[in-house]
Formats: sequence, structure tokens, C-alpha cells
Amino acid sequence: MKKTKKLIQILSVLSLSLGIYTLPIATAENEHSQEIESEIQPKATTYSKTTVVASGTVTNVNCGFHPDTAVWRRVASYQYDYSRSYSINVSVGGTYASVSISGATSSGMGGTINVDQTRDSKLLVNIDYKYTKYRVDVYDAYSNQLLNSYYTLTATKTAERFLPYYR
Repeated sequence: MKKTKKLIQILSVLSLSLGIYTLPIATAENEHSQEIESEIQPKATTYSKTTVVASGTVTNVNCGFHPDTAVWRRVASYQYDYSRSYSINVSVGGTYASVSISGATSSGMGGTINVDQTRDSKLLVNIDYKYTKYRVDVYDAYSNQLLNSYYTLTATKTAERFLPYYR
């Protein structure tokens, strides 16, 4: 029985030093059971450092046709409201972020865009946005060696315009 306790103590110390989580172990001593619980938590093996590498504003970005105008139509106007939104992707140097377009106005309402009803039309989406591009470096927590680097982007729409486009 003493050998079993000693082995459990050695395994507990070993798992603590290696950062291994151990489950509760039950041992038998005479006719009583004794439960040993471990408070060992896994150690982080990596950490990251984030650096801003670029930021700015982009204006008059053509985002293609509005999803609600997928087909050409001859209509007098297009109406939109704030309750529907769509997500589009923007890119800065090959790194992408998602921006929402909705048609919301400062009054919280939608609007109407009058178009020439004698011609086929769709609506183009044109936006302005602010962005911040980050480089994330991932390091080994023990050796501080660089393991990986990648870029991420945040973008915030600052303006949107729906423009008639004729065929």
C-alpha cells in the first residue's frame, strides 16, 4: 500500500510539472476508500502579441449590386428599410473583414430611390469605412519562440449609398 501512495505522489508531481490535468484517483487503504482530488489546471502553451500595422479610411468602395436587386427590373423606385441588413466583405491588403449594410438612416427609417422606369435597373451599393489591420504573432510560452504570424482586420462602415445602375 505504501508503494501505491508513493507512486500516486510521484505521478501527481510529474503531471504538475508537465502541465497535465489529472482526474481524481481513488485508492484503497485497508477497508476505507480515500479520494485524492487534483487542482491542477492545464498550462497555456502559447501566447500572442497584437500589433497595429495599418489604419485608415477607404471611400467610395463599390460593393456590387444590392442583394434585393438580383435581377434587372423596370420599376419607378426602390424602397428599403432599416429592418433588413446584409453582410459584405471588404479587403485591405488581402485581409478581409465583414461590414453590414442596412439602409438605416439617421432618423431610423428607410427610404425611396426613384429611378427611370423605362430602363432596366439595379441598385449598386457604395460604402465608406474605417479600418484597422493587425498582425498577430503567436509565441511558445516556454521558449518565447515565434510559432506563427497572421493578419486580422476590423472595419466599421461610416457611410453607405444605394445608387441606380442602368443596363
